[in-house]
Amino acid sequence: MKEAKQIAYSYDTILADEEAELDLDGTVAAPVKGDTRQHSGKTWRVEHVTIEHAGEKTIPIYCAYFKEVAN
Repeated sequence: MKEAKQIAYSYDTILADEEAELDLDGTVAAPVKGDTRQHSGKTWRVEHVTIEHAGEKTIPIYCAYFKEVAN
């Protein structure tokens, strides 16, 4: 089942505001531990993901925490 969600990305504990993503139709896969992505010319790996709910009728916020991968 597709789920509306917001995804927030943090790189070495710094929230990347320009990369927060609102997925109202549920087509974006939520990040999972071990996923990698490019950011600011570096490779990053997901260390952990938390899911927050601001209230009963709000969409979940997936918070993905990344650490830089040594090249």
